[in-house]
Amino acid sequence: MKRLTAKRRSRSPPPPNFSCDNPSFVDTSAASGQQPLLQPSAVPVVHIRSGSCPSEVLGSQQALHKKTSSLDGNDSLKARPKQPAPLVRERFRCIVPYPPNSEYELELKQGDVVYVHKKREDGWFKGTLQRTGKTGLFPGSFRLVAETVFRRSLGTGGAVRFPKMQLSSRAKHLLHCCLCVGLILAFEVFTGGIHLWKFSYDDLDPVEQYGWPWTIVLYLMRLLTVLALPQCICNCLGLLLYNAFPEKVRLKGSPLLAPFICIRVVTRGDYPDLVRTNVARNIETCAEVGLENFIVEIVTDKPLNLPKHPRIREVVVPSTYRPKSGALFKARALQYCLEDDVSILGDDDWIVHLDEETLMTEDSVRGILNFALDGKHAFGQGLITYANERVVNWVTTLADSFRVADDMGKLRFQFWAFHRPLFSWKGSYVVTRAGAERKVSFDHGPDGSIAEDCFFSMVAYREGYTFDFIPGEMWEKSPFSFWDFLQQRKRWLQGIFLVVHSSAIPLRHKLFLALALYSWATIPLSTSNLVLAAFWPLPCPSLLNFLCAFVGAMNLYMYIFGVIKSFSLYRLGPVRFFLCLLGALSTIPFNVAIENVAVLWGCFGKKHRFYVVSKQLERPINV
Repeated sequence: MKRLTAKRRSRSPPPPNFSCDNPSFVDTSAASGQQPLLQPSAVPVVHIRSGSCPSEVLGSQQALHKKTSSLDGNDSLKARPKQPAPLVRERFRCIVPYPPNSEYELELKQGDVVYVHKKREDGWFKGTLQRTGKTGLFPGSFRLVAETVFRRSLGTGGAVRFPKMQLSSRAKHLLHCCLCVGLILAFEVFTGGIHLWKFSYDDLDPVEQYGWPWTIVLYLMRLLTVLALPQCICNCLGLLLYNAFPEKVRLKGSPLLAPFICIRVVTRGDYPDLVRTNVARNIETCAEVGLENFIVEIVTDKPLNLPKHPRIREVVVPSTYRPKSGALFKARALQYCLEDDVSILGDDDWIVHLDEETLMTEDSVRGILNFALDGKHAFGQGLITYANERVVNWVTTLADSFRVADDMGKLRFQFWAFHRPLFSWKGSYVVTRAGAERKVSFDHGPDGSIAEDCFFSMVAYREGYTFDFIPGEMWEKSPFSFWDFLQQRKRWLQGIFLVVHSSAIPLRHKLFLALALYSWATIPLSTSNLVLAAFWPLPCPSLLNFLCAFVGAMNLYMYIFGVIKSFSLYRLGPVRFFLCLLGALSTIPFNVAIENVAVLWGCFGKKHRFYVVSKQLERPINV
């Protein structure tokens, strides 16, 4: 007992840096004239373990200690405070330095770590600075979530329990690279792209066996597969050279310093409830990131009567409006926004183009902010995924997993390696500098109105503008019905066909796009090789065999990667995740059939019709 008393007396007072005497964090009873809870005479001295969050001491200081002269060991054991439940503390990292404006605010330096105890409704956080141990206020826009730390109270000695270990970003990318390369090699060996043994048809003379005319047809059909080689190479390089599973996007500057951003949504006005819901969600997402200098602009053919809000601007396109070159449909609405008497944007402002069903994520907002703050490139685009929240049609969603891989592969590679839209881009999650968009314009006649996004990118490419890939994904929905899925593909094919055959785009700027179009348009012929190779085998040069097998393997892996990127293994579990992989592979025949029908219909049907897919399980609108 004597030793215990001596041990208690040997305690030194806590360092002054760990004092929490800020009046703004004292209990409200102190402000009403009562004795403050943190008055030195009323609070016993308690040590703080290294690495613990100092503010957690406050909870344990309310328990009364026995007198140090007490000899009753049992009483001292009974007086120990009850173990509190584990607390959750978020740890934030400072992005930019923050000079305090009062003694109650924390002075933050870049890279400082702050343990947050309370988030106030006005956007200010209460936390403890790890570097000094001081507790105070700081603005939420000057932070970035680093990780969540699970801590016990001081009664357990400040022990820390971290979440279960998960694969790091680099580990995921390495596993994906091994899977991709392994699948390609296995496919090459299995299909004869890499000859490890002799095949029965190697010594076959096709001219003698089939005759000259049929031999020429068979070889031409085999060569059609190589048309897809450029985009397959870009997809492969984009998926392997750049991390396919990047960490969360981190802001490179304060959102308060960001230029003005206009989030523009174009709609016919047929789904007002969908527009209202998604606008509200996107505004909330921007606010969570700390974005202040922005508006959401709804461009519609029919009045939506959206609620009055300082962040919302509704622009109704007059039915009498006619662009100079006769642009139609969505291009007409986008061009109306650029008219001098309609636009409220300066040349250095930024526009984020979204479809009416597109949902922004916090990562995408941070990516857009970084892109705008950098200001090096006039145009940018990021990843869109289709398997978030409620899945309406599993078949079309799994089929769209190819598009997810296409964004992370070909789109990312062309923008990061060349900063040019070699294969064009999509029409949503488009970020443009307002001045550059005004110069390029959407007024390119009827031929530029079916795939207005594709035509716009080619004109911008021709004018010498540069592009970049924006980290952070957005969410959309796949078509709800097979009919919409077919009509969507048909419109894309017809629109790109009009772009490739437009005299306004020089050949050197649309060469890769033309190769992609012709590889798509010849799908009925190239897919027939599956049957022709079985009944009329051909001895081909080793290089041709290797390239054809590579194209097939890469297209197969695109579906696999799209599922891996779209679905969470931790959320679905191994069984359901594996079923999604099998489901995506099972949709390949469906996708091939749809593409074949879309090609035949698109090539021989009317090309200046704009089909709008259903967004709320209602009947589609054909204009």
